[in-house]
Amino acid sequence: MSVLSDIQQRQLRPLYDAIDLGQHKQALQQCSKILKKQPDFVLVKALNAVVLTRVGRSEEAQTLLKQVKKAQPTDEATLQAATLAFRELGEPGEIVSMYENAAKKQPNNEEFGVHWFMAMVRSQDYKGQQQAALKLHKTFKKDKYMFWNIMSMLLQAKNATDTNNIMYTLMERMLVKAAEEGKIKATEEVRLYLLVLLGQNKHKEALELLESDLAAKSQKDPDVKQIKLDLLWENKRYGSIIETAKASLEQENADDWISWEWLMQSVFQEQGSGQTVQDTQAFILRVQAQALKNPILKRGPFLAQVDYQYRLWQQEGQSTSVEKLQNAIISYFDRFGSKSCFFEDVSKYLDAFKARDAKEALLSRMREVKNIENSESEPKSKLRKIQRQVSIRKTEFYVGLYHALSEQGMLNEVNDLCEEYHEALPLGAELEASERQHGDDFLILAVHLLLLTYQRNPQNITLIVQSIIILEAALRRSIHNFQFKLLLVRLYLLLGVQNRPLELFRTMDFKHVQLDTLMHYFTDRSEDLAFYDRTIDLLGENLQIYRSNEVESPEMLVKAYQYGTFSKVEEFMDFRRRLDNSLQHTITDLQYTYIELVQHAFSPKHAIKFVQDLKLDGLKVDDAFITLRSDNRDFSVLLDCTPVGSANVDTLSKPTTAASREWTRVKALLLHIVRAAVLEESQEVFKGHLTLLSDKLTSLNFTTDLISSEAFVASAVATLGEFLCAVQSDGNTGELAERFKELCTQQVIPVISSTDELRWSYFHHISKVLEMSVFAGILLEVTTRALPNLKKAKQADGADPETQAFKAIHDTLKDILAQAQTSLKTSVKLLRAKSSLQDFRKKVTEDVAWLPYAQKLDPAQLDDTVRSMHASWLTSCQALQEEVDRRLKIR
Repeated sequence: MSVLSDIQQRQLRPLYDAIDLGQHKQALQQCSKILKKQPDFVLVKALNAVVLTRVGRSEEAQTLLKQVKKAQPTDEATLQAATLAFRELGEPGEIVSMYENAAKKQPNNEEFGVHWFMAMVRSQDYKGQQQAALKLHKTFKKDKYMFWNIMSMLLQAKNATDTNNIMYTLMERMLVKAAEEGKIKATEEVRLYLLVLLGQNKHKEALELLESDLAAKSQKDPDVKQIKLDLLWENKRYGSIIETAKASLEQENADDWISWEWLMQSVFQEQGSGQTVQDTQAFILRVQAQALKNPILKRGPFLAQVDYQYRLWQQEGQSTSVEKLQNAIISYFDRFGSKSCFFEDVSKYLDAFKARDAKEALLSRMREVKNIENSESEPKSKLRKIQRQVSIRKTEFYVGLYHALSEQGMLNEVNDLCEEYHEALPLGAELEASERQHGDDFLILAVHLLLLTYQRNPQNITLIVQSIIILEAALRRSIHNFQFKLLLVRLYLLLGVQNRPLELFRTMDFKHVQLDTLMHYFTDRSEDLAFYDRTIDLLGENLQIYRSNEVESPEMLVKAYQYGTFSKVEEFMDFRRRLDNSLQHTITDLQYTYIELVQHAFSPKHAIKFVQDLKLDGLKVDDAFITLRSDNRDFSVLLDCTPVGSANVDTLSKPTTAASREWTRVKALLLHIVRAAVLEESQEVFKGHLTLLSDKLTSLNFTTDLISSEAFVASAVATLGEFLCAVQSDGNTGELAERFKELCTQQVIPVISSTDELRWSYFHHISKVLEMSVFAGILLEVTTRALPNLKKAKQADGADPETQAFKAIHDTLKDILAQAQTSLKTSVKLLRAKSSLQDFRKKVTEDVAWLPYAQKLDPAQLDDTVRSMHASWLTSCQALQEEVDRRLKIR
């Protein structure tokens, strides 16, 4: 191992400082200065490579790393620097070979052996892991390396195709021996033993292990407890589950809801359970009595009473059972009705109150409890009433009380909810800026009612404008209320407004995996609104998580081995796999590519060049790739009190369905078709893509997979692809030209006469026409280049059918673009008119005049909201018009 001289250490100090401070230019200068005098200084080459990767000069970094690797370094500083560079370049295999060489040169260096093992963990080389762990165990005789070896074998066994995998037998023998020798001590080592047994479906043996002295110290681990209960259930040992759950609830945590659920399931599963059921009632009361003695009241024992009565109702189905359930809910409401969790706690039990009389009786008693006076101070008493009223309102919504109302009845309830919000504001005067106002949920429910009204009357777009105005005003008082923000994003998208959602995104500070699960709120079909540059930036930020996953997820695995948390290894691997195969990643890639396509493919020359450079490795269309996509998106974030069976808030608040796996296949397929045409791939490949597209257009659901305008684009591409084949094989080009014309005729271009008609659907229709014209332009250019005699088709009427058909398609394309241009010109003219903004503001003001709460809003804020929407529409129309104009000029 080389040792740095004092001179070298002094030379390196400013280099390390520059790297740590992110001063890349200065760091590169320091590297050049040192290497000029010492060209074989391997550590500096490795550090230079690190800096080069961070400034995007990957090829230069790889050249230096080849030199570093060739030198076969054994000093830790060089190895760490090279590891960092290789990791950022996404080349874990190079780290493996580098540390393997170091470990071979110094076999007694434990640290090198560990690094070699961890390098293979990062690259998911399970067999290599096992070999390295085995060597470490043989050399250094430490038990942890034996467990690393077993974990590596387990991963091999789970990923093997051979069902009679001998590795399981070998692992089990090793663990039996380790247990006999007293080497299994920690809970995670017991978990590893369980994983091996469960991997062989040896459930009986796994249960025996959990009931043995070996696992005695692991019984309090929640995951171990869950595994044990699962195994007891599978073996129908309901009595043991009841005993275990009761012990846990009485001796450990009365609020452990998982134990309560296991207890209830087992009690009602037992044959001849009459006595057991009665015993359970006595047990619940006993635990409640204990809970009442504590200074902080726990919900678990009291919610257990509700759950118990609900299961009795399910079993008996009698009116007396409903009354007992009602009593349990009212008792729970009395204690916890002022907590925000009340509705979520009891909602799953409310389906017992289907009869109108039962609903009204429950709600009437809840209102009575709310109004009971107590000994608290007046502000606290008022606050408790407001919080209980929120719970009542949510319950009213969930049992369908509002769904039965007329449109005017719903609007009256909106009024009442807004007033209740306003009355609650004084009680939140002292809240921190980061806290929500006590009545915020009143407004969310008011907006939900407006969405229900809009569902009945989708032409009345001012209902959405009113919702936005209500939420924007409330957001000023609860600046961190993410429910307000996500609802606003959805509402703005319904109206076709993109600037404000982009602003709201900047205030939400999404972290890591949230970019995968929640970004769809901001990006789904947002490209249709033509905020191209800003949307590209947003999509680029979204893509960062998938790049960082390649670096960060392997490090999570490394930590799992370092700390011996074997139960987390597969969990982290699954997390990595789900992000690697994320459906949102594919959707984002497609959106990014389509925006670039529209922006850069505005002329035949630019279009062909763009498609030639297009990389589609991550946008495959085969069944295996599509099926493997992992949908990690979270559609349940919005507060939702809609009754079961009704359209939920997620559905009500977006203009169309979310992008599906088949949506990504069709969108990617269009790119593959034009790429195959441009690169002149074999006829089999090109026709294979066309056939697949045709099959999908026949089989897809045009409600959940593709909507009509997207199907129009796909059908147009399929038709023009067939046209290219027909030209090359003397097919019936005239029929295809007629089919293309019919498709374009059916795609009606909306023309608006007032701002009331502007919404997402307008921009979507125009955007799809533009998108279709891009694909059509590429395929027509390929057709022209394939048959030189068609190049004159734009200037002259050819006599042959192919030329006439080509010209007919060209004219149809030009005509639909001209229609889009006319529509956009009309929209831009309308939006630019001096009276436009004034008229829009006047209409909005008049439309919210029925809402007394609106009179309390700040007029300046209403102006800001209206101006912002108006400006967004104008920006979208102008951007789309610019793209349409560019294409018409060329044609």
